[in-house]
Amino acid sequence: MKMDRKDDRRVRRTKANIKRAFIELLKEKSLQKITVRELSERADINRKTFYAYYTGMEELLTSVMDEMLEKYRTGLRRISFRADDFDAVSLFRTISALIREDLDHYIRFHEIGLLAQFGISVKDIVVEIFMEQNKIDTTAIPEKYYLCAEYVASGVLAAFSAWVGRAGSGSMDIDEFTNLVAGLTLDGIRGLIRLPDPQK
Repeated sequence: MKMDRKDDRRVRRTKANIKRAFIELLKEKSLQKITVRELSERADINRKTFYAYYTGMEELLTSVMDEMLEKYRTGLRRISFRADDFDAVSLFRTISALIREDLDHYIRFHEIGLLAQFGISVKDIVVEIFMEQNKIDTTAIPEKYYLCAEYVASGVLAAFSAWVGRAGSGSMDIDEFTNLVAGLTLDGIRGLIRLPDPQK
């Protein structure tokens, strides 16, 4: 951000309008084709106001992603990741609520090829909180922690990317998807195979 100023209510509202207009434009065209002029018109501001907060579209995109990641950091810190009382249900409910809140953003990230990058950042936050709560020395972490985190996160991210790509085309809703991924993560593929067929 170019200016160092206090975020009063007017500034927060202006930034929110800029980000809303940005996401709307991402529905219509690629990131590279969005101009400051048309974004400013959509957000009902002038170009000078835009440049008061952002140097360009790349910084605006980073700001949108950072804001979403901060929601994850705040929400996930409320969940226990300690081995003696890990609450997997709360974990997936929290993630489900966060996805629902910004679903349009995820769809746009998927379309412009940034969903994988965002998912890696979320995974890093989960690992960070897990390490903190379990007081694990990050300089001496067994390789199995990394491999397990990579295995679970990569699988969830791949499933999520596939689901986002089908969102709005008759695919399962966010709650069904969350329950499916939670079941696969906690019970494995055998748990899925044992599920009764809802069509029967």
